Amino acid sequence: MASQRDEREMKASPGGDLSSDLATRVSAGGDKDGEDDRRTDKLKQMKEWKNRFDEFTTQMDVLLNDVLGYTRSDATSELNSRPVNSPSGNGGSRCSPQQRTLGADPPSIQSSSQTAPKIDGGPKCACKSPNITNVDKVVYHALTEPPRNVKECMDWLIALKGKDPGKNLKALGEAVYKFLADKPVGYTRVPALEKVKLISKEFLNKPDFRNRHPVKRIRSRFYIRMYKEFCWLTKFFTFYKSDYENIIQTKGLTAIDIADKLGDVVTGCERFLKHIKNPGQYKSAYCPEATWDASFAKNPEACAVILVGIGPMFYGSLESLLIECEFLYRTGLSRYLFEFIRMMLKALGFVEPECRASPSLVDVDRALSRLDDHELYTVYDLSGFWAFY
Repeated sequence: MASQRDEREMKASPGGDLSSDLATRVSAGGDKDGEDDRRTDKLKQMKEWKNRFDEFTTQMDVLLNDVLGYTRSDATSELNSRPVNSPSGNGGSRCSPQQRTLGADPPSIQSSSQTAPKIDGGPKCACKSPNITNVDKVVYHALTEPPRNVKECMDWLIALKGKDPGKNLKALGEAVYKFLADKPVGYTRVPALEKVKLISKEFLNKPDFRNRHPVKRIRSRFYIRMYKEFCWLTKFFTFYKSDYENIIQTKGLTAIDIADKLGDVVTGCERFLKHIKNPGQYKSAYCPEATWDASFAKNPEACAVILVGIGPMFYGSLESLLIECEFLYRTGLSRYLFEFIRMMLKALGFVEPECRASPSLVDVDRALSRLDDHELYTVYDLSGFWAFY
């Protein structure tokens, strides 16, 4: 898919706007014999088919849990009616009977998490947040303050990389490896992680993209305990092995492997911001003194907890954005639907004046060219769905 994106970049004319080119091609010829009406009817029909497909896939995800897994007794299949509350739940078939009791903690928690690090937001800078949609929020002074949207996730990762990426990313890889390597398949409750998961859950409940299929699939896991037993049916409906196995163990990943993969993710974030931000006006959500050494040198597990907790928010929203861009590019419907992309970008935290008011389809496509499947799957795998959902 990355190669396809590079090929499209080569085809784009210098300084050209693909969205305007597509609009010109769609509108060429004027309105002859009701062509505009026919195009409108086809557009409505395509929207209806797409909505039906999204609804079908979501219902199949829920059905799989209903048939094969233990669902929460007070969970509802209509997730839209449950935007905030997240009841305690019973575990999957690999959980102990005590875990299946509503509200009960698992009988054993991994030694690395028995004294789970308390995530303290720490002091904050006096300057106001650059996000004009939330002017009362201050810029974070420490990386121990979890990100609240995708823009802040990217700022957090870039600040974590810092001026010595070799040392900092290596330390991050070691922290994530130690946190995930010994987590069994089933359900393990880590109090500090639950706080960060709540941030991801609230973000994914935003109306701007809560009904996008990747987001709906992730959101369901905050309400319904995932089925972890592997069988032919889970293989048919599940695309990710990290849903039902500890991939750190099964893939033989090392701390260095994780550090390299996360380095690719950070590089993708930097490229994304390069094509979305307004140079000279962009401000990070984290102050310059928010570094690995200042925030996590004494407690690296706290960093791993935040990274794992924000994974669903980062993956679900960017995967939805990626799918929408691919859909518009292949169908040539950017003239009609690209405003949805701009709305999604604002919902992700990319607002004026820091970011471009009206980025073109080419801008967004190039921004996502290094946040493609490889990088997003890395974030998904490191979210620990086999152990924490």
